[in-house]
Amino acid sequence: MKKKWFLFTVASLLLVSCKSSDEVKPDDGTGTPSWTTYEVLDTKAELGFYMLDRNVGATEKYNSKAPSKAAIGNYYQWGKNTPVKISADSSSITNYDKEWNAPSASAKDWSKAENTPCPCGWRIPNLVEMKKITAAAWADYDGLTDQTEAEFNAAKALYSKLALARTGYIRIVGADSTARAAAKVGVYLPKAAYIWSAALNPDTPTSSRAFKYAYTLSDNYDIMLGKKGNENEVNVAMPIRCIKD
Repeated sequence: MKKKWFLFTVASLLLVSCKSSDEVKPDDGTGTPSWTTYEVLDTKAELGFYMLDRNVGATEKYNSKAPSKAAIGNYYQWGKNTPVKISADSSSITNYDKEWNAPSASAKDWSKAENTPCPCGWRIPNLVEMKKITAAAWADYDGLTDQTEAEFNAAKALYSKLALARTGYIRIVGADSTARAAAKVGVYLPKAAYIWSAALNPDTPTSSRAFKYAYTLSDNYDIMLGKKGNENEVNVAMPIRCIKD
C-alpha cells in the first residue's frame, strides 16, 4: 500500500483557523515559520482512528535503533500551547511556568481540537482513545493475562508502528512555591516515552503540591495509562501525538 504523506505549514501563531486541511498554525515558540512533514499512520483497523507518525514539532520519525533528538518533538505543559522546549533546540528550556495549573484562566481546553497545538483537523486523544492505544499496544511478555498469541503479535506490531519517542518529561521539584522558585527545571526519565491525553483526571483533583492531574500515556517498562506518582501533574511538560478520525 502506498504511504500517505501530508505537508503542513507550521507558523509561529496559535492555532485559530486553517485555510485548508493541509495547513496548521500552532505556536511553536520560535517566532519563525518553518516546514514540518508528517506521515499519517493508518491505525484505523487497530484503533478506529489515524495517528501522526511523530510528536508535534518533531522533524523526523523516531528510530529506536538510531535515536535522534530531532524525533522528540516539543514539550508542553497541559493546556498550554506555547512549548517549554523545542525539538530543534536540544538544550534550552524556556517558557516553563513553575506554578502552572489547569484549568485556569489562561489554560486551553484541549478536549476541543481547535484549542490544541495539533495540525488543523487533528486533535489530542481523549481518555477513551488513549485507553484504546494503551490496551491495543500492550503485549503480555510475562504471561500474566490470557492474551492469545494472535493478540500478543498484534500488540507488538502496533507498538512497533507507533514508534513512541523516548522523551522523558520536564518537571520541577519542590513541595511549595518557595522551594520550586529556587529549584532547577530538568528532564526526568529521558529513556521513557510520554504523551499527553486531552483529559484531566477527575478522581484526583489535586496532587500533594496542589497541581491538577491529567491522564498520560507512559512507556517506561510497559505501555500504560493512568496516574502514577507525580508523573501526571499538569505542571510537568511532555510531548503531544495527534490523531483524527
